[in-house]
Parts: sequence; structure tokens; C-alpha cells
Amino acid sequence: MKDEMLTLTNEWDKTFPKSDKVDHKKITFHNRYGITLAADMYAPKNAGGKTCRAWISDHCIRSVLYG
Repeated sequence: MKDEMLTLTNEWDKTFPKSDKVDHKKITFHNRYGITLAADMYAPKNAGGKTCRAWISDHCIRSVLYG
């Protein structure tokens, strides 16, 4: 699997407003074909150190990463 470097921006680039109740960050992961994909990860700010289940999806290639 080749690690491809992707340049991700930290600025808000969505069409919906940013919520102050949610943390947002951009991540990368590899799909089953070894292609590096970029995704947005959202987590509640009030999790209090608890782990949360994650579901990350890239609709164009139908790749899903479950946490």
C-alpha cells in the first residue's frame, strides 16, 4: 500500500454552518484497493473522554471505514 500525501485544508469548506457542539477534522484512510481517500470526521464536543463509534463514508467510490 503506497502512502500518498494529500494536502488538506483546515478552513471550513462546507455549505452548511459549522456547529459549536461538534469537533471537525479532516482525515485520510486507505480503501480496500489501497487508494488514499480524504474524509471529514465529526465528533460531539461533550463526549467527556468517552470513545464514540465512527462511520466514515466517501460516496463517490463507496468506501466506508467503521471505527
